[in-house]
Amino acid sequence: MRAGAGPALPDKHSARHEQVTMSDCINWTGATFTSHGNTYGRTGNRLAHRQAYTRAKGQIPAGMVIDHLCRNGLCVNPEHLEAVSNTVNIMRGEGQPAKNARKTHCWRGHELTPDNTWNKRGRRACRQCDIERYHSAEYLAHQRERRRR
Repeated sequence: MRAGAGPALPDKHSARHEQVTMSDCINWTGATFTSHGNTYGRTGNRLAHRQAYTRAKGQIPAGMVIDHLCRNGLCVNPEHLEAVSNTVNIMRGEGQPAKNARKTHCWRGHELTPDNTWNKRGRRACRQCDIERYHSAEYLAHQRERRRR
């Protein structure tokens, strides 16, 4: 790594990372596990970003996980790492739970407010859609057909 290119990492790991100048990420180039750097030491396997955080900022608080602020799982730059709760880490991401939580309207265009939503089998559901569905001609015809059987 060039002098002045970012925070210094332990000598043992200096051959396993490279400086990416565009985003100031320091990418781990050693072994990987689930799109994250993986290192082995006296305590066994550790994720490289957790090792980098611990060496630069101290112990990871109990119940916290390390979030990559740069969204790059191979980055070991301590300036790009933050200890947060697992919920915060998930909500900052691009996974389906985070996408659903950020939705403001259902697929039919109804606003998803606390008054217009309810918990349907562990998922947020639109009350207005359910009301419209239960009063639709197709639903009523289906119910009449079920009663005849």
